[in-house]
Amino acid sequence: HRLVLAPWSTVLARAFETEESGGMVELEIDHDAATVRACLQYCYTGVMKLTDILLPTVHLFSVSYQIEQLQRHCEKRMTEGLGPQNCMGIYSYLASVSTLPECLLLAKEQALRHFAEGSQAPGFVDISRHALCTLLGDSEGLQADEDTVLAAVVRWLRARDEESLAQHAASVLRLVRLPMLSVVALQGLKQEPLVSQYYPDFSSRYVQALEWISLALCKDEDQRQAMREKLQGEQDEEGNNPALDGSSSGLAPLTRPQYKPLPANEMEVRFRGRRAEGSE
Repeated sequence: HRLVLAPWSTVLARAFETEESGGMVELEIDHDAATVRACLQYCYTGVMKLTDILLPTVHLFSVSYQIEQLQRHCEKRMTEGLGPQNCMGIYSYLASVSTLPECLLLAKEQALRHFAEGSQAPGFVDISRHALCTLLGDSEGLQADEDTVLAAVVRWLRARDEESLAQHAASVLRLVRLPMLSVVALQGLKQEPLVSQYYPDFSSRYVQALEWISLALCKDEDQRQAMREKLQGEQDEEGNNPALDGSSSGLAPLTRPQYKPLPANEMEVRFRGRRAEGSE
């Protein structure tokens, strides 16, 4: 067993190193028998007959015991089956455990592309806050209008408990670009109970959003410039400009603040390049 399993798993290799000569190694494995059997079969034969039901548990086992080749096999299997109905959940899951940048970026790309449809899928409300905010923070890649984004955010928030809402509702709601909403959606948001409870600076942002909408509709250049200077000069109690989100650009409300973006690397650059080419 040592000769077969140790090369596959660094965790098992360390366990075998502590074994006394002629003794036995005891491991507490917090996984069901079917999962353990499938993983051992892979280590002994190099063949994995993996069902969709076992896929997530086998992947967790491979992560726990650092069976890297099996982990890669599972992650590639997950991304091969990406679609509008499951891309959100798979991206959220991989973002928490993945070590394969190409699989994570592919899942993110699909989640951004199918956000409108994916946010209607049953599993959308179960994705992590980090995954949701990371997607919303990608203003360029997210392919959905702002009314759809708002509906998704409200749906996700309504599935949270009171403690989670108190901690995170405001930060998530602030990622909705109010000036990009339709007037109907903006007025509807004003009546949303979540806003009155968890979005303390909504009133000022609401007024500024209406002003930005007016600016977009204004055709008089002098009046536009005066309105722009007024909006760029407004600050809240902390010295920030809620409408500009920390930017000096007059188009700042059209860009969401980034939320803990993934580390920049060559894969991310390539991913952005492919997405930009596809959008053209």
